[in-house]
Amino acid sequence: MPTSTPGGMPMPKGGVDAGVVTEKGTSPGSLALAGGLVLAAVGTGTYAIRRRSGNHA
Repeated sequence: MPTSTPGGMPMPKGGVDAGVVTEKGTSPGSLALAGGLVLAAVGTGTYAIRRRSGNHA
């Protein structure tokens, strides 16, 4: 039951529903995506360094 204010109006409880869903924990799909992006960045960096050095052994 909501509490009343001095004017007699009921005081709402809780927060405003902004339509944004927040979840606790991490999904396996987001971990896989992040890992793939890290691997792609490392591969790109390695390629750029090898190409720049001119030492293609």
